Amino acid sequence: MKIKLLILFVIGVLGANAQVSEEVSKELSAKIYPNPVREKFFIELVNTGLSKNVEVNIYNFVGKKEFSEKHQVHYKQKYEVSTDKLIKGIYIVEIKYSDKILRKKIVIK
Repeated sequence: MKIKLLILFVIGVLGANAQVSEEVSKELSAKIYPNPVREKFFIELVNTGLSKNVEVNIYNFVGKKEFSEKHQVHYKQKYEVSTDKLIKGIYIVEIKYSDKILRKKIVIK
């Protein structure tokens, strides 16, 4: 079994109500909040172009995929992700859009 290596870019310390926002491309941006997470978190995707297919994956810290969903983003959409099936720890949220990938660390408490 191959373990997927994940490169983390952590800038500063995230507060209790922190929000991670980053542009995946000029057409798509993503916000993930709150972080740290208790019961659920939100992924807010904004698409300024045509409707796009986006894949959202969550990996545990050893690289095992714990969650995967595909969405079609029209303009601005907000998705709720429940963490009730995930144990406490550090996870990577991966958002795939065309040939671009955004990865962000979240902490589940």
